[in-house]
Amino acid sequence: MEKNCTRCDISQPLDSDHFGKRKTKTEQGWRWDSWCRDCYKANTKKNQTKNPELKKQRDKEWREKNSERYHAQKRLKYAQMSTPLKQRMVEHHRKNNNKMKREAMERYGGAFCHCCGETELLMLCLDHVESNGAAHRRGLTGSGRRMPIQSYIWAKKNNWPPIFQVSCHNCNWARHWTPDKRCPHEIRRQQFLTEGTVRLNHAA
Repeated sequence: MEKNCTRCDISQPLDSDHFGKRKTKTEQGWRWDSWCRDCYKANTKKNQTKNPELKKQRDKEWREKNSERYHAQKRLKYAQMSTPLKQRMVEHHRKNNNKMKREAMERYGGAFCHCCGETELLMLCLDHVESNGAAHRRGLTGSGRRMPIQSYIWAKKNNWPPIFQVSCHNCNWARHWTPDKRCPHEIRRQQFLTEGTVRLNHAA
């Protein structure tokens, strides 16, 4: 049995690759669509070109609804890549991540630790001022929601809110493990200023 596409006017068997298995459910039951597969693809591409933002929104909704299938497809695609292509992809992501990281550092006061003054980009990170980083990352969406790059992307999309500060990893972890959420550098500076003031008053 053959069918004629109402758009390209090509007649092909219904079970061929030209029509595929596309059907539409109507009140009278299931029926073959009027257009062939190639015409549907061309029309979809045309509509996506007209409204790219709508395409992005629909793609995002599909990924959230079909999360397991989406990640399975990504893993399969990555496994089929050649080794040189994987290396180029890793290097591409590394450059983009460093670019985004440096932009975030500059937005929050410069690429140096606010506590100890460390300037090595590899050792810097965005530190949550209220020490609630774990709770904040759990609220992010996406496969890499707990990766640092997701915090940079989120901050940029939300116009760089003042909930971050630039810290090195040492000062960040030190604030996490101290009871009062203060870096030992800060504690020692405060003690030095206090003791110096006491000695000056005593000498007077």
